[in-house]
Amino acid sequence: KPILADFQGSDWCPSCTILHRKVLDTPEFAAWAAKKVVLLDVDLPNDTPQPKDVRAVNEQLVQRHQVAEFPALLLLDADGKKLAQLPIDFERLDPASWIAGADAAMAK
Repeated sequence: KPILADFQGSDWCPSCTILHRKVLDTPEFAAWAAKKVVLLDVDLPNDTPQPKDVRAVNEQLVQRHQVAEFPALLLLDADGKKLAQLPIDFERLDPASWIAGADAAMAK
């Protein structure tokens, strides 16, 4: 299965919170993800304590994949190579629409 890396700032990024509330924390997304991907949380909080080694790995992943804006959802292969950046359409942000867009991007 490919890896779905969720790049977020859980305690400072309002768009990240919206994405989680409307899609990533829903039962529909959980069912889709269980069948299609391995989930990877790449969180860079500002105020929430995080182990230094976790923070260092997350920062390396951000740099490696040149993530400039949060949230970002990247599809990676087993070696960590970027396959695609999955769309986040905040105008149509619901589980069914996001899953359809992710499936289309994964089919390419």
